[in-house]
Amino acid sequence: MIGLILGSGAERLAETAGAKMRAVDTPYGGAFLGTGRLSGKDVAVLRRHGPEGNIPPHRINHRANIRALRDAGAGAI
Repeated sequence: MIGLILGSGAERLAETAGAKMRAVDTPYGGAFLGTGRLSGKDVAVLRRHGPEGNIPPHRINHRANIRALRDAGAGAI
C-alpha cells in the first residue's frame, strides 16, 4: 500500500481513489484518512490539514499523520 499525504484542495484525488475518509486515533493524536484504490494500487489517503482543511501548517501533527498511514498498512509514503 502507498500512503498519499494530500494538502487542501485534493478532494478529487481522494474521491477518485474511492477513499472513505474517517478520523483515526494514534498514540500521537488524531488523524483523518481513508483507504482506496488508484490506478490499480492500494492507497492510504491522508488529509494533512484535517477534515475541514483548516489546520495551519505549523499545527499539523506530523507524527500522528505518519503513524496513521503506517497503521493503515502503507509501506511507502
